Amino acid sequence: LGNQAIQDTCDTITAIIAGIKDSVDLLNFHFYEDPDVLVLPIEWLKRRMGLAGYAVPLISNEMGQRGTISYATSFDHAADVFRKLVTATALDMRLVVWFATETVGTIAPSPDKVNLFYPDGARRPAADLFQNVVETLQNRYRGAQILSFGPTFYRYLLEDTNTGLYSLEALWSQNASGIPSPYTAPTGAT
Repeated sequence: LGNQAIQDTCDTITAIIAGIKDSVDLLNFHFYEDPDVLVLPIEWLKRRMGLAGYAVPLISNEMGQRGTISYATSFDHAADVFRKLVTATALDMRLVVWFATETVGTIAPSPDKVNLFYPDGARRPAADLFQNVVETLQNRYRGAQILSFGPTFYRYLLEDTNTGLYSLEALWSQNASGIPSPYTAPTGAT
């Protein structure tokens, strides 16, 4: 954010958001960065809308991960997909479309986007995890009580849209030391 070109872009987006107040049903953005910083553009966009006097749902019609082929076939990629999807749900994004084209090794403007599938169409570990998370969360959970947000432990309680209760918990540890993070499950839960 210290870069003047980035500041100029933020100023332009702020002006656009203010100017479209009465003609927008939702805001869309693309996101390929680390899941831990997904909160930043979401909170920034919500704040800018609030300053302009309105609020509309946020979506991403192009979300994905950057990396290498070895990263794309790793557990780390699957874990990042999980973290990104859960965080998007917890922050009440209404739609996330995962980018499905791999650009690693191409002359594309961003030659570092990885896919959920191998070139032959076989599923990478991240594809199975993506399906599991989507089937669990889709159209049933949204928003969250953020109980812990890093830097080593993340914990969200997700709201069931059918009951209005916070009934699904998602948590993970980013503890690089390998020492388990302390956690006590709520009474009656595992």
